[in-house]
Amino acid sequence: MKTILSFLILLTFSQAIAQADTTDFQYYLSTSDFQNRVSGQEKIVPVIKKHEKDYIKISKLVDEQTGKRNKPANFPWAVKLDTTYYFNLRYSRDLQNPEVYLKADIIGKFCALIIDQDTSPIISSGGANYGGGLTGVLIKESEKWGKNWISEDGKKVKLLITDTSNLELKHGFGHSNSDWKLLSRKNINEILGLSLSEEDIKNLTLKDVKTIVLEKNNVDLQ
Repeated sequence: MKTILSFLILLTFSQAIAQADTTDFQYYLSTSDFQNRVSGQEKIVPVIKKHEKDYIKISKLVDEQTGKRNKPANFPWAVKLDTTYYFNLRYSRDLQNPEVYLKADIIGKFCALIIDQDTSPIISSGGANYGGGLTGVLIKESEKWGKNWISEDGKKVKLLITDTSNLELKHGFGHSNSDWKLLSRKNINEILGLSLSEEDIKNLTLKDVKTIVLEKNNVDLQ
């Protein structure tokens, strides 16, 4: 029985490694590590449950040698799979979803993801659970007011953004990380360091916001 059990454990770990498809896997424990591209040094294998067009779902990070969960490396702020960076939605108060890592549209001092009808529901709905019924729906919808932006084709979309210089979230292992937030007309001045009037903000489109973010990134990265 022990022999069979050992074989099954080994087989499961082997499958996990095969699932990972890790031609190149790197992980960044904190926001600062990501910005400086300082990857963790432990040999880690991600156990990937799903790999979709705009996210990956990682159930755990395990030690390459032992196959056991590597606690110090758990919950990185970002990871890199092959040539693509993914960001941990554990670090989002608005759309928190542990184990889900999103693929961003913009990467820089400000990283951002445009959430539209093509975005995977696991990202756009987040991991929050408000319960069923009309009350739960209204509570969830109330958080979205003022967070819609009009795209070039006239659709309402959202923008999930993080300021990598604002390290407001504290991690159990001593890391400080930035929070992914839904950009709204209420918080845009605060997040992007602007001083726009209410009327100016009211007239902003998604294209305008993207332009502001890209300009901010170019200035701050020079």
